[in-house]
Amino acid sequence: MSMTNIRWKHRCTPLSIGGLLAKKNHRRALLQRLLLMHESQLNLLRGSYNNDVIIIFGDENQLPWIPGSTYLGQDLSAKHLWLPTHLSPTVPIDLFDHAICRQFGEGQHVVNPWEKTCYNVTQLLKLSRSTLDKLAISDTDKLVMENPL
Repeated sequence: MSMTNIRWKHRCTPLSIGGLLAKKNHRRALLQRLLLMHESQLNLLRGSYNNDVIIIFGDENQLPWIPGSTYLGQDLSAKHLWLPTHLSPTVPIDLFDHAICRQFGEGQHVVNPWEKTCYNVTQLLKLSRSTLDKLAISDTDKLVMENPL
């Protein structure tokens, strides 16, 4: 099963929010919002990042609202996958979960259906002011990172 062959449909009932994926054009807004949070709030969140995205996990009421970001949830039948809350693959979700793990390994994975990408988020960083300080934005708005996904 290739990611390019998967079609997506809207869910009748959205998944509960447990994470967010901010692509290049939303990273700055996410970082600014996170830096406004108190250290005790940041410590409740965990995340991962690479040159293309920042992914943050936490309780729905602890995650910042960033318009244009993709909010993520987990289907009970796909314990390894974090998917957009309003979308579901047209193939059975448990089969999709199995195929992703077979292709990318066991662990936790965020699926971005628009770009047909999958991010391994098994090892997450606990967010803190010092963690956020390691993310520097250059003049070209390219994120410089120490620990890619």
